[in-house]
Amino acid sequence: MQMAGEGSGLAAPASSYVKVGRGRRPASIESATAQRDVSLTEVLAARRRASSVCSPSCGPLRTSRDNRIDSTGIPLMSSHGLTGAARIAVPLLAAGALILGGCRDPLSPAGEFAAATEAVDAWTAARPNAWSISAVGARAPQRAEWSKGCSASPVSGLVALEASAGATRLLLFFRCPAVEHASAAALQAAFSHVVLDELPHGLAVSNWSFSARTPSSSFSDGVLFSSPSSGRLRIAIATELYGLFGHSERPSCVPPADGPSLEGCYLFREHHVPLAVSVTVPWTGAELQ
Repeated sequence: MQMAGEGSGLAAPASSYVKVGRGRRPASIESATAQRDVSLTEVLAARRRASSVCSPSCGPLRTSRDNRIDSTGIPLMSSHGLTGAARIAVPLLAAGALILGGCRDPLSPAGEFAAATEAVDAWTAARPNAWSISAVGARAPQRAEWSKGCSASPVSGLVALEASAGATRLLLFFRCPAVEHASAAALQAAFSHVVLDELPHGLAVSNWSFSARTPSSSFSDGVLFSSPSSGRLRIAIATELYGLFGHSERPSCVPPADGPSLEGCYLFREHHVPLAVSVTVPWTGAELQ
């Protein structure tokens, strides 16, 4: 990308330049006093703000020795300042360079909250009557790191398995003793409860995290185990979605100890619709031991 000026394809006509010292400068810069109207500090500050949000894909851009542009798309200005209309032109040129370079301005905390609210509202509007998830995993359920196998006689009398498929993650709890190489029917008999640890809602807003919530954090009704084919286990869950929760990850949004969440740092949207989850994974039956 090139900026208007000496050596660029968008150069202003020669009549708009006057001789100031060595080389030509825009006519609006007429004296040393005028050159100081906008300090170099202001321009550098604009460059720093832009560089904090631009990705490397914006790439180093240059026009000429006198009109260099760095990876943010902001001209690397010399000690000569700007005047009048040029003062206004700096942010406009900066914004134009960022947009053409594939960058965008960062959102403020309030802007992020508005974007999160809009995203959640759009999500619920797209699923007015139900939400259905179907996922196939490549790895058999694994015993949770913090859970003991039934052979170790856990105090709770339960063993927890993690079943993952893509962005879907379930925590399944079974009562001990467990049958070695348990079948789907044996799993159904030993099943205690499930936690929908992660669900693939697909929401993404800068500096925000989201999660889908059910009426209860764990439940046992509506969970069925079946074996669609040899060595495969299907977990089918029929329950209800309660709503979507989102919170800002900005340090300024960390609530004080034992204090309430700060305004503009979280949101919750109730959305009561049927939720169906189906996860199919490999299964050997030995994970409960």
